[in-house]
Parts: sequence; C-alpha cells; structure tokens
Amino acid sequence: TKKGVEGTMFVFRRSTLPSYGFFIMNRLGIDNMMADLTADMALQLTSDYIIYRDEHDIHGIWVYEPADRDRIGEKLME
Repeated sequence: TKKGVEGTMFVFRRSTLPSYGFFIMNRLGIDNMMADLTADMALQLTSDYIIYRDEHDIHGIWVYEPADRDRIGEKLME
C-alpha cells in the first residue's frame, strides 16, 4: 500500500550512530519519513523501485527519473 509520503529525499551522514540514513520531507502532510541505513538493512535496486527491508517491513521508494533512481540507489548501497 502507499504510505502517503511524497517529496524531496535527502541522504545524510551524521556524527552519531547509525551514521547514515535518508529523510523524505513529505509535501502531502506533516508526517515525514526517516530511515537509518544499517548493516542489517537489505537494499535492492529494481527497474521501478529502490526496495529496502528493515527489521519490521519491506518498503519501496519510487523515483520519477530512472537515472536519478539508479544514482540514489547506488548511493544508499555504498
């Protein structure tokens, strides 16, 4: 199902652990989305989505431009 989150995605690095993550600033409402990138997170890049699995669920991130999707997916997998 769709989570009701659309907007600008930021990939970040911070000085505390976990060091990396991403944040989606939701333009549809006040509930933004944030996920930490950890060693146990599974990431997969498909032709339509960046798919990731955390300890609870499987999520898909759709990016309009295929080149941007590939670039963001590669960055998240570093």
